[in-house]
Amino acid sequence: MAETIRFIINPISGSGRGRQLPPLIEQHIDRQRYKPEVCITNARGHATQLAQEAIAQGIPYVVAVGGDGTVNEVARALAHSPTTLGIVPQGSGNGFARHLGIPPNKPLLALETINRCNVQRVDYGTLNGHPFFCTAGVGFDAEMGDRFVRLQKRGFVSYLRTVLQCYFGYKTEHYTIQLDNGQTIEREAFLITIANAAQWGYGIRIAPNAEVHDGLLEITLAERFPLWRTPGMALRLLCGRINSSRYVSNLRTRHIVINRTAHGVAHVDGEPFDMESRIEAQCHQQALRVLMP
Repeated sequence: MAETIRFIINPISGSGRGRQLPPLIEQHIDRQRYKPEVCITNARGHATQLAQEAIAQGIPYVVAVGGDGTVNEVARALAHSPTTLGIVPQGSGNGFARHLGIPPNKPLLALETINRCNVQRVDYGTLNGHPFFCTAGVGFDAEMGDRFVRLQKRGFVSYLRTVLQCYFGYKTEHYTIQLDNGQTIEREAFLITIANAAQWGYGIRIAPNAEVHDGLLEITLAERFPLWRTPGMALRLLCGRINSSRYVSNLRTRHIVINRTAHGVAHVDGEPFDMESRIEAQCHQQALRVLMP
C-alpha cells in the first residue's frame, strides 16, 4: 500500500528552479510506493512548520526541495522522529546533499534515490542549540556567510567574489577550545569550522575526513595564510587536501566548547547568527533518518 510522502518546496531556491518540480514529481514518483503531496513554502521557517505538521499527521516521508537552508529547516523538525528525510537539492551550495551523494540540480536523479527508499540513520550537530547537518563555524567562514546571505544574486561566482572581498578586511581572533577529553587549546585562528559533513558546498571540502555516520564532529582550525597562497589553498579545498596544509589542523570530538573574546557572528549551515562568546557544539548520533543513494 502506497504511503504518503510530503514534498516541501522552496519556490525561490536555485533562482526559482523549485517551481518546476511539481510536474516532475507527478510524472516520476513511484506510485506503488508513495502517494505524493506538495507543499510550497511562503516564508522563512515555514518549511519547519510543514515538517512538524507532517510528523503530527503520521506522514512517514518528508522531502526538502531547495538548498541547504531548506534542508536545515526540514531536517531540524525531523531529527529524533520516525519520519524520514528526502532531499531534492535545488539550491546554490547543496553541501549536505553533495556529501550524501545526491547530485544537485538533477531532480530526476534525486527522485530516483527517493524511489529506491534506502533509509539510513545519520548524525547531526548543534551549535548553542541551533541544529546543523553540514557545517557550522566561527571566524572567517561565519563572516563570509553573513555577507553571502545578503547577496541579491547567488551562485559560485558570487560566492568566490564574497570570499575575496571578505578576506582582505578580516582579522583573526583568539579562541580557547575545550574538548570532551579534558584537553584545552589556546589558538589564534582565522576560522574554526565544525563539520558533520565534509563540505561548505560547491564541492569545497573544508573537512574532508568528516562522516555523517561516525558520531563525531570534525573540527578544522585554520591560521591566517599569506595572500599569495590563496590559489594553492583553494585548490586544496577543491581536491579534498586542505588537511595537508601547514596552516590547518584538525580535531575529532563529540563535544566541544569554544570561548572567544566577545559575542559575534557564527553560522549553522551557512545561516548567520549573532552568538555569545561561549559556543558549545554537540554531535547527536544517528538521530536523523535519510533517504540515501
